[in-house]
Formats: sequence, structure tokens, C-alpha cells
Amino acid sequence: MKTFLLTYENFLEKSLLKQINDYALAALNQANWKSQLFWAPETRRCSDPIHILNLKDKFLEPIQKRFQQVKKRKVDFTIQHLMFNVWAPGSYIEWHGDAAYTFGSTIYLNETWNPDHGGLFLYQTGKYSMKSVLPYFNRCVINSHGLPHTVSPLTPDASLRRTIQIFGTERLS
Repeated sequence: MKTFLLTYENFLEKSLLKQINDYALAALNQANWKSQLFWAPETRRCSDPIHILNLKDKFLEPIQKRFQQVKKRKVDFTIQHLMFNVWAPGSYIEWHGDAAYTFGSTIYLNETWNPDHGGLFLYQTGKYSMKSVLPYFNRCVINSHGLPHTVSPLTPDASLRRTIQIFGTERLS
């Protein structure tokens, strides 16, 4: 299948975003956070920490429903992993294609973000070309079928960057 990249503005209801943020804040002092330490070495390279919290199943249904509402193609998205990520200054992800899944998605949670602070989603559009997606609040990016992409490093003066990361499979309807 051909790769694609879709972007949506104002993807989730603000009340759902608040519930997810509140859940993550309540979990700050709990031991259920992990990091990218066990990712493939070529993906994590020497990134500073990306803190990862698996989201409760109660968030899966409304986000899955939203994916079904906005699909532009006759594609059914099935979410397999749903995570809340906190990116520290100096964190990034090397070029990769999410090979274990047929799609990956990011929903940006910072209400303000300075593009000079990095954290841009970059994706390959040809052998020698790429485009970027700026991480604006409640913007959703969906990339599929191994589309090569990266997240640029956060600068030392960047705020903590918060995202929802979603991985799954798709099938044609």
C-alpha cells in the first residue's frame, strides 16, 4: 500500500483532552511511567528522556470513535497502543517508519509551542526532500505504511512537550 500523511485540526474534544491531562498529572508520582530506553538503538540514539504513560482503556473508545469520524479514505483504523508522552529538552526520535504498525499518530497537547524549540514532525516526500508539520495544540498527524519520519530535537530552553501517541493497524472497508 502507498504511504500517506493526514493532518486534522482540533482533533479531540477539549473535555477529553482535560481528562487525559488530569489522568497523566495524577500519575506523576506513580511507578507506571516508562521511557524510550528499550526502543531500538537506531531510533533512540542519544535522545534525552521521553517519558511514556500507557493510557487507560477508558480513553481508547472515544479516540477510536474520533478516528472513524475523520477518515478521508475508506480505511478502518484499529488502535493497538495509546500513550501519553512527555518529551524533555534534548529529546527526539531518529528517522524511522513505525514498521511494526500500519499507522502511527501524534496529537499535540501543548497549548502554545515555539517552533524554534524543535519538536517538529518531519517526513520524507522523495529521495532528497522532506516536509514538516508544526506541533500545534490539538493537531493530529496520522502517518502510514512505513512513511519515513523523525521528530527534531527539543532545544535546551524548550518546555516539556506533551503528546498522545497512537499506533495501530488499518484495513480497507
